[in-house]
Amino acid sequence: MPARTLVIEDDANICQTFRRFLARDGYLVDTAGDYQGAVRLLSAHDYDAIFTDINLSGPETGLDLLAERRGRNACPIILITGFPSVASAAEAVRLGAYDYLCKPVERDVLLHLARGAVRHHALAREAERTRRNLAAIFRSVADALLTVDREMLVTYLNPAATGFCLLSRTAIGNLFLEPPAGTPAGDCTAECRPRLIAAVRECMAKGQPVELYKFECPEKQAIYTLKATPLLDEQEENRGAVMTIRDETRLATLERDLNRRRDWRRRIVGKSEAMQAIYGLIDSLADLRSTVLITGETGTGKELAAEALHYAGSRRDRALVKVNCSALAETILESELFGHVRGAFTGAVHDRTGRFAKADGGSLFLDEVGDLSPCCNRSSFGCCRKRNSSGWVTPALSRWTCGSSPPPTAT
Repeated sequence: MPARTLVIEDDANICQTFRRFLARDGYLVDTAGDYQGAVRLLSAHDYDAIFTDINLSGPETGLDLLAERRGRNACPIILITGFPSVASAAEAVRLGAYDYLCKPVERDVLLHLARGAVRHHALAREAERTRRNLAAIFRSVADALLTVDREMLVTYLNPAATGFCLLSRTAIGNLFLEPPAGTPAGDCTAECRPRLIAAVRECMAKGQPVELYKFECPEKQAIYTLKATPLLDEQEENRGAVMTIRDETRLATLERDLNRRRDWRRRIVGKSEAMQAIYGLIDSLADLRSTVLITGETGTGKELAAEALHYAGSRRDRALVKVNCSALAETILESELFGHVRGAFTGAVHDRTGRFAKADGGSLFLDEVGDLSPCCNRSSFGCCRKRNSSGWVTPALSRWTCGSSPPPTAT
């Protein structure tokens, strides 16, 4: 599409002459005789170049138009005058005029300026599009992205970076990871700050990328990875560094959980379809508070399954208490499960914490639960139903796992 130009001139002859010169050179040309007419055309069209006389009919001048269009990313404006002066030329330069011409204007000069102004406007629009595209890309990046110059002053940061360690929009122009002037330093005294600063300085000194992989920020209890890369200019000279900071907290947590699950899976042998179904069932039940009954013949690994349920879930850091119900007499079993206070019976010389209380917050594995007497069954499973109430034998957060060979029968 041909470039569009606007000629603003109160002298009709000069206006038509400019129009004819520019149209023959392939431009679309609009004309206006005064300031108000030019404003109406400018509101209706986008122009690639504007030629305006300084002295127009009416109170407004070409300088007023230049001042009004200033700062709008407007097209180049060439001022023309029949009464040149140092004052008007200086004012034109101050307001950002593309050029300043004295009448009479020769055809070649007019066309030369028109081509330069159109080319300048095209480059400016392309630069603006690139800037907006880059800004949109940087805004969409979830990682923190920022740049510093050779003096370690922050020159740019994207929105994701504003949530990281003393960084905000006011950090631009300030030293990297230093609080802005007039603001408190805060409570962040973590040792990761000097490590980050040292990594960026090393990157600029060596001219090579430097990475800090999965360092921990104690202040935010988070894990990050920083990569600093030299920022080079057109002559390949180092002008600073560009950094990306990625939050690895969720990934590190998943890796830690996966490693823990691998630990318990190493103790259970089997790759068959049936074993894969058991693994999936263990993963599904690991974080549930439901009581789990594990049945199977002697030697099939009921205790291993109970350990896997405990260590695969969120209770892994709490106690796993095991009770072999078949190995204890009924009188001893009650004391083991529920505990006792000193003097409760002959030989009770001190308080004893029961297995239920020891398993508080963790897991309780009752092996061979089918061997419990009916009396102990009523007591223990009555306690199971009341786990959410308070009491010295009713841990509220533990999970029960029961094993039996063969499956227990109702009594």
